[in-house]
Amino acid sequence: MPWKYAVEYVCDVISASQTYNPKLFDKSAPYNYFEAKKSHYFLNKGTSEFLSWCFKKFSESGWKELHKKSTKKKYEEIASRTNEVDIVETEIDSIPFPELKK
Repeated sequence: MPWKYAVEYVCDVISASQTYNPKLFDKSAPYNYFEAKKSHYFLNKGTSEFLSWCFKKFSESGWKELHKKSTKKKYEEIASRTNEVDIVETEIDSIPFPELKK
């Protein structure tokens, strides 16, 4: 996933965590959500690692360490040692889709 879309996803998850559960929100909520759900996404290892790193940093210090320069540097470091593309072999029938209501 390109850097700008990965960062957009991080912002979306943090924002949704605050919006949908404002009374129980704490800085670890986005990290806990992502860690619980990441196995349901088709992400390559590098993207998953980068997103996890961002959410972990947010849980530790909020926005304090998530600046453009530091996040882009971490993204490039992870991207340089992981594959650009992971091949996912699955049959469409094996993906659980919700039933449509009539």
